[in-house]
Amino acid sequence: MKRFALTLSGIRAEGTLLEEAAPRCSETWWSLLPFEKELRHFRWGGDAGYTSIPPMGLASSSENLVTFYPRYSICVRPGDFGEIVFPYGQAQARSHTILAESARCF
Repeated sequence: MKRFALTLSGIRAEGTLLEEAAPRCSETWWSLLPFEKELRHFRWGGDAGYTSIPPMGLASSSENLVTFYPRYSICVRPGDFGEIVFPYGQAQARSHTILAESARCF
């Protein structure tokens, strides 16, 4: 079981990768660590922040697809450009490309 920590504005959160539920996304997430990025707030999608990452080659994956982001999860949108979503409340995918390919959560 792999654990990780996120720090934002001095606040630290720890999490556990659910490798059995989402092995490919978990492996990709782990390979990206450590990274430092600016977190942006969702404009129309709800209570979430996101950051851009390089494309990850998971576009054909059907692992844990969602259009509504589960609160306190980490969701990866791997398509033509990479994006990681950090929902802290009710949030959903709003762009046509997200709805078409969805996101992967773990």
